Amino acid sequence: EPETNGPGFVTPLQGCPNTILTPHVGGSTQEAQAKIGEEVATSIIKGMKCIYFDTVPKLTYGSATPMESMEALLRESDFVSMHVPSMKSTENLIDEEQIAMMKKGAYLLNASRGKVVNLEATAAALRSGKLGGAAIDVFPV
Repeated sequence: EPETNGPGFVTPLQGCPNTILTPHVGGSTQEAQAKIGEEVATSIIKGMKCIYFDTVPKLTYGSATPMESMEALLRESDFVSMHVPSMKSTENLIDEEQIAMMKKGAYLLNASRGKVVNLEATAAALRSGKLGGAAIDVFPV
């Protein structure tokens, strides 16, 4: 992937159905990612049942309910929104195996770092109809 946006930007997700691509390349801190996830849980999804999984035990976000595992979260969610830092342990956190756990027609939002979601697996799931849609805000560099 290119290091900046521009006409040379390419991704396996181009041309996939129900996909929003807002490519940008930039830095973010772990604290910023946590705050974005907290904001999603407390403000953006009002009226929706919100569940979450975090590897670090924290106080509950608003009316959100913690799940015992990421697998449990993936199996129950209609919308999965990713808000994690870029670390070796988060690389390809969502790939074919995790997408297979998701509900048919679920939506995937990656607002964390580009390498967190495997774009080839996401594109295949969109084309097959396994995923109902995706919004990808960041791409690997």
